Amino acid sequence: MKLIVYTQQNCPPCKSFKKWLDENNIIYENRNISTSHYRKEFIDRGLRMTPTTIIELENGSELTLKGIRKSSKEKILEISKS
Repeated sequence: MKLIVYTQQNCPPCKSFKKWLDENNIIYENRNISTSHYRKEFIDRGLRMTPTTIIELENGSELTLKGIRKSSKEKILEISKS
């Protein structure tokens, strides 16, 4: 499993979510959309809000979780433990 989190500067929910990931020892790749490369990637994926998490599963499929809802956090914990 690979976890990619799209964030941006001055985004309190992004900071809160990254803190939660760190506290739960979940490894993730932070992609700050303030950089042009990640901004283009973010737009090309049709994403519109941060934080957005992409979970790349072992079988090659992807899950997209928008925001930091409790259900998103539970799904990440469930997948990271399996």
